[in-house]
Amino acid sequence: MEKLRTYIRAVMKEKNLKGIHIQARSGNKIKDSTISDILSGKVKSISVDKLNALAKGLGVDGVELYKAASGEETDFRNTEPWPARVLVEAVDKIVSSPDLTEIVQALLKAKPAKIKAVKKVLQAGKE
Repeated sequence: MEKLRTYIRAVMKEKNLKGIHIQARSGNKIKDSTISDILSGKVKSISVDKLNALAKGLGVDGVELYKAASGEETDFRNTEPWPARVLVEAVDKIVSSPDLTEIVQALLKAKPAKIKAVKKVLQAGKE
């Protein structure tokens, strides 16, 4: 269960999720308190239904979650570069913002060298 806890913590950190978010995204099929119990080590085994709900709530591939639950090393970041939820949220932000819409439209028309230059400027802003 330690690998599962590590995996859940990593996904929660990467996606900035709290237990209550996972509960809501799972359709309330896994409770915030259950997630807390898993993370604290109180849960010694977990049902397939709870694993499925947890995968849905975390927005990760169920197979990756099962691997973590079985003790296998996993890296959720390599499973889906654009999970459906993240893609929908990104498109929603683009559509809702005239500035982002204009930027994306310009990037779609830009040549690879220009895109690379823009990427470099954006990465420099992170530092």
